[in-house]
Amino acid sequence: MAEFFFNLSSNFKKFFAPFPHFPKKLLSTFIPLIPWYLFLRGLVKIVQGLRSLSGSFQFGSLPKVFSHLLDINPIYLFWDGIFNLLVGILYFSAFTGLAQKKTQTKGWQNWFQASVALAGIRLYAIIFHQTSVFWSLTLTLIGWYLIFEFERVFDEKTITKKSSPIKKKS
Repeated sequence: MAEFFFNLSSNFKKFFAPFPHFPKKLLSTFIPLIPWYLFLRGLVKIVQGLRSLSGSFQFGSLPKVFSHLLDINPIYLFWDGIFNLLVGILYFSAFTGLAQKKTQTKGWQNWFQASVALAGIRLYAIIFHQTSVFWSLTLTLIGWYLIFEFERVFDEKTITKKSSPIKKKS
């Protein structure tokens, strides 16, 4: 599984390589704020998950006007809630990894995994909730671009080829 995410990450790096890069000095000012952004992002995803779970359990007790306005099967809300809770937990694990100097490489890997899972939730929302394809794709690409921009600036000593999960054969 780790090998899959490593390969996916290197393919995205190749994809974003020709795009213009932000100056390292500008990005380095935001590096201390990234763990707190991930903490808040995880908190928001957990709240969204609990909201969706609550909506799926109370769907039958809603007034008829509201249940017709929602027009979503409660099972879709239930799975949306479960997926959002899992992504929130992934964001929290990325926060704890990036907040400590020893585990920052693991934090970056968890951040990428959380963003891939978030893209999966957006795809789920496009299919089952009929949300906008354009905005979901745009936000996902911008988010991944910023992840790789921060990774480029982060700390060359922390993120190296030695941290890759793929073992090279001698």
